[in-house]
Amino acid sequence: MHEPACRGSIAIFDSQGKKFWETPPLLWDDINNVGLRGHYICSVYAAQIMVEAKRGLIVIISSIGGLRYVFNVAYGVGKAACDRLAADCAQELRRDGVTYVSLWPGAVRTETLTDMIINKEVKSKAEQRMVDIFASGETPEMSGKCIVALATDKNLMKKTGKVLMTCDLSAEYGIKDVDA
Repeated sequence: MHEPACRGSIAIFDSQGKKFWETPPLLWDDINNVGLRGHYICSVYAAQIMVEAKRGLIVIISSIGGLRYVFNVAYGVGKAACDRLAADCAQELRRDGVTYVSLWPGAVRTETLTDMIINKEVKSKAEQRMVDIFASGETPEMSGKCIVALATDKNLMKKTGKVLMTCDLSAEYGIKDVDA
């Protein structure tokens, strides 16, 4: 049995190549209950503390899947909702000095994805493309470095409500990945 946080990743790859009506309806929950739901709940509690302090930064992790088709319908709709969550929460938090952004990393070589994709036998061209994309992806530390740079930016509020890509932030702030 996999931890709930990994269940979404596993569900995404297990449903690869299937249309939404060919997957169980609970695929939606497997993909979005940790990410989208978790972002909202954590945002509520973080905002309560940050509004009182009149400052703060909330970053949610999304992806280009919120803009264009990636993996499957449930994934894309969930990521689009994350981006909308950032825009709408930023609207309500701006006057209280709290910045809220959506961060789009590139393909991230997490341990789970490495085990699921990169280290497995490739059976199709689609799987090989996936291996190639993630094998040359960024490390999880790259997102962390981008968030640190944001948190120390004196003009951070100008970015509130926006979708920010790690590749753009790395260029803006001169950030290099740990294995670069």
